[in-house]
Amino acid sequence: MRIAINAWFLNQPGTGSGQYLQGLLRAMPEAAAEHQFLFVSPLEGLQLRIPGLDIEFWSLRPIFRSRYLDKVLFEQIGFPRVCRRWGADLAHVPYWGSSLRPTVPTVVTVHDLGHRAFPDAHTPGQRRYLEWSTRYHVSAAAHLVADSEATKQDLVRLYGADEARVTVVHLGVDPGLKPVRDPAELARVRAKYGLGPAYVLYVGTLQPRKNLVRLIHAYAAAKVPHKLVLAGKQGWLAEPILTEINNQSSIVMPGFIEGHGHFTGLGRSKMILDLTAVANFDEISCLSGGLGRMPMVHLMAIALANAHRLTKFGA
Repeated sequence: MRIAINAWFLNQPGTGSGQYLQGLLRAMPEAAAEHQFLFVSPLEGLQLRIPGLDIEFWSLRPIFRSRYLDKVLFEQIGFPRVCRRWGADLAHVPYWGSSLRPTVPTVVTVHDLGHRAFPDAHTPGQRRYLEWSTRYHVSAAAHLVADSEATKQDLVRLYGADEARVTVVHLGVDPGLKPVRDPAELARVRAKYGLGPAYVLYVGTLQPRKNLVRLIHAYAAAKVPHKLVLAGKQGWLAEPILTEINNQSSIVMPGFIEGHGHFTGLGRSKMILDLTAVANFDEISCLSGGLGRMPMVHLMAIALANAHRLTKFGA
């Protein structure tokens, strides 16, 4: 089978969609070596060799200065045309970006329906787009992939999706994600970001849906001696979070850690921060999310090896 994949996020490893796409690439040689794949992306001159995988790359160069317009053009016109010209039997869009006029049967991944559970955590434009695109995908996609059973049931309950057309494919753990043991490296990073031997760590984009205001309030009420480290880039509607951060003197904001701001971006690099040094607890406080479950899944792997250090896990 010839399968074309929308790889718009291939060059964005610091995003959940970028990590999802890279995870697919790593898993394909074992899971689908008998198929032919075409990755279509805006990257020029992309040449990747994946041992054991029959894969081609097709670049669609952006033509506008607006990333939004380029993305829409890529999704709605460029990718469908390439699918037809390449003779794809199937297309996979691993996020909410399927074409209104697909040229081949298309599988779409729906990561979560957070815009329904927590509408105030999204801008009005995002809510309208996500609501429209989800309804469209439910009716038009040849098949849907959901990150969890909860997302699948939300699709069935809220949008009338046929359960037989929704398959749950759980998120996995990057085998390269493991604690760093080198004392010199740990000391270097602690010094770089002004961290002590113990701290409370949050890693992810600063967005309302991450439940950060509640985390900051809980941190202030707990009066623990540890610093609260918020490692991530600023996202949409972040102003209330930044206001709360400014009211606390014991919050550290290193931003992008070692070049990666989103936790899922750390999987392919070294996990520099010494998660095992957390004295009492490590906090993940996402209100809702599909790709937002990635930090929890990754930390579970670390927590299992260091359970004696963690007295509270999850939120």
